[in-house]
Amino acid sequence: MRSVIRIIFVTSALVSAWPAFSASRWYDSTHDWTGFYAGINAGYDWGHSDLQFQGGPGNAFNTITGVQIGLEGGYNKQFGHFVVGAEASAATSDLNGDRPCPNPSFTCSAKLNGMFDVAGRAGYALGDDLLYARGGLGMADFTHQFPRIVGTMASDKDTFRHGYLVGAGSEYGFSQSFSAKLEYNYINFGDLKSMDNFNEVIHDKVITNVVKIGLNYKFD
Repeated sequence: MRSVIRIIFVTSALVSAWPAFSASRWYDSTHDWTGFYAGINAGYDWGHSDLQFQGGPGNAFNTITGVQIGLEGGYNKQFGHFVVGAEASAATSDLNGDRPCPNPSFTCSAKLNGMFDVAGRAGYALGDDLLYARGGLGMADFTHQFPRIVGTMASDKDTFRHGYLVGAGSEYGFSQSFSAKLEYNYINFGDLKSMDNFNEVIHDKVITNVVKIGLNYKFD
């Protein structure tokens, strides 16, 4: 429930922060959203990684933060004021965090090395501005470091995770070819049960939030 409230709050803040346009620009737009496009984006990520050691001494809740920069591309089709489409993006990230493990002799760390997503978009064009929602699949490459449940050796674990993505944003077409956007995404990678390098069971729940800006070029 708190996740849904967070999504509504952030989405509302993004939309209200976008510049207000005059009444004539809301209705007398000549911008056409139909076509293939590609662009770049950059953003700020935050979230958490909750490690649970099955049969171990406790949990390690890591707050993870960082920035990302990436590429994106997709296709839109406009029907009057309505716009639908699909988009894919890939980004490199330094999202990371660490904290003392349940065994304080060790530091439990989590790092997101790269993020990918494939999502559908549906929106409403008001003048040169497109207000949209998106949903799809989020994927990421994670590295965790944690101690053995028994003993004094540390273990590294690389995992490729996937989960659901929901988001919303606003994109402004300032010419027929170029547009800029402001977007929020919530990605839940779920609870993954895996084995570490010593065949000990680890549960890991990861959630991330991303606010990003982007610049796109639409091909004629």
